[in-house]
Amino acid sequence: MASIVLSPIVTQIVEKLSDLALHHISLFCTLQTELQNLKVTVSAIHAVLLDAEEQQFHNRQVKDWLEKLSEVMYDVDDLLDDFATEAALKKLAAAAEDDYVERRKTTCWSTTVCSSSKQLMYGYRMAREIRAIREKLELLSKDKDNFHLEVRVDDDLASLPFRETDSCPPTIVVGRKDDHSKIVELLLDFESGDNISVVPIVGIGGLGKTTLAQLAFDDERMIESFEIKVWVYVSQNFDIKAILAKMLESINRKSQPADLALDVLKVLFQDKIRGKRFLFVLDDVWEENEGSWEALGKYLTVGAPGSKVLVTTRSRLVAEVSSKILKPATSTSLVGLPYFLEGLELDEAWNLMVKKAGVVPQSSNVESIAREILGKCCGVPLAVNMVAGLLSSTDPETEWPLFLQKELWTISEGENPIMSALRLSFNHLPAHLKRCFAY
Repeated sequence: MASIVLSPIVTQIVEKLSDLALHHISLFCTLQTELQNLKVTVSAIHAVLLDAEEQQFHNRQVKDWLEKLSEVMYDVDDLLDDFATEAALKKLAAAAEDDYVERRKTTCWSTTVCSSSKQLMYGYRMAREIRAIREKLELLSKDKDNFHLEVRVDDDLASLPFRETDSCPPTIVVGRKDDHSKIVELLLDFESGDNISVVPIVGIGGLGKTTLAQLAFDDERMIESFEIKVWVYVSQNFDIKAILAKMLESINRKSQPADLALDVLKVLFQDKIRGKRFLFVLDDVWEENEGSWEALGKYLTVGAPGSKVLVTTRSRLVAEVSSKILKPATSTSLVGLPYFLEGLELDEAWNLMVKKAGVVPQSSNVESIAREILGKCCGVPLAVNMVAGLLSSTDPETEWPLFLQKELWTISEGENPIMSALRLSFNHLPAHLKRCFAY
């Protein structure tokens, strides 16, 4: 379920209410008073929003409160946009009237009275609407007291220390040397005599399946062993025509006409791979239907013996189906495909964290805390990387113990540990950036 991030828009609302130019369009004190009262109510709610946005992950009542609040706050924002439009129109009308008076050296009394009357009616209407919205907000403001929300200041961005880095920092890969060697061994074993065989890498999200595939794909031995190398990101859309088109584009190093029929693509594609040993990587595959794999496999049969298809997937069934259709790759020392990728050992995760965070704990107590934090990452490299990124901007002695106690760690027991790290990373973003990731 999408998280609710209101603090940025409420910050803008407070700023709009503080804009004195906004109040210039009011013609009587009642409207001025309603605007001021609205600002007080909105400001009181704004003060606790950051805490509410964090608590919503483990308190359903807070999330429900935020959902109700969001509806009213968007009404407030629409109302203030109405004010801004009216102010702009009034400014244009005043400029036009000044020009008319300058040219005619007189004023139209009836026009002035009519204009004033419209402004008066507008002011009364807006005062009523503001009062109605403010009353809704006051009820919600009373409800917030039940959640014991704390006043928080969004100072994450201001307090974050920035360090100079290279424009293209090298990718840090730790603990995958053995996995790399095994995948390369499978790809380079040509003893089976099969025209095509598949090497499926299976594991949960964030384990580094794609990174491992990249290491193997870029290995110098692949250049020497395969005449054609193609990488295709597939994801959940296992479209045979699209996959063939991407492969052909990569081989030809130019885009293909979008209106090419599948039969035409087949001829062009097979002409390119016929009699050649190829290495195709299908990254992040979700397709579990045998028919789809059979359809793809029949286009690959013209390749030379020893051709390989390297597949990364989260699904064991994808690995089993692809192996059934394309035949699993084997080697003299490796059996039992698919290749199940495991999490990093604790020492490997520690090395990755130290390299990523750029911080080496100076005391055994802090190191113990860091290792306990790493234990919650369950060896998932993406989780380790994100946590290390957060720890790099904090003080090990004072803030790492607090980080370990974060309640967000406890809400995803039994789930992929990457979700806890994602929530923590999201929670540490400045409010104005959270909206980019909220949906």
